[in-house]
Amino acid sequence: MQVLASVLQAVTRVLASVLQAVTRVLATVLQALTRVLASVLQALTQVLGTVLQQLVELLRPVLLEALQQLVRPLLQSAAEKGVAALQKSLESKPQERQQAQPAPAGAEGAAAR
Repeated sequence: MQVLASVLQAVTRVLASVLQAVTRVLATVLQALTRVLASVLQALTQVLGTVLQQLVELLRPVLLEALQQLVRPLLQSAAEKGVAALQKSLESKPQERQQAQPAPAGAEGAAAR
């Protein structure tokens, strides 16, 4: 019985030593992996920044042209509506223009009377 207990203690000590060694190896591997991943991440960030910058430079003229094509009809429509309203206002009778103007309010209204 005592021999069995001694053997078990010896096996336990050996296993504890093996476990400590494996733990140290794993810690070293994790540290190395962390350093490698940090380097890869830094390089990837730089590459993606460069690619993004080149993509913006490449797409800028296309996007500006597309924006211009979208905005031009809107501005033209707004200008046409403004001109039409101005023509209508100029063609209306003077009495209609006076009625269309808002009445003065407050002290300005009293001074105007």
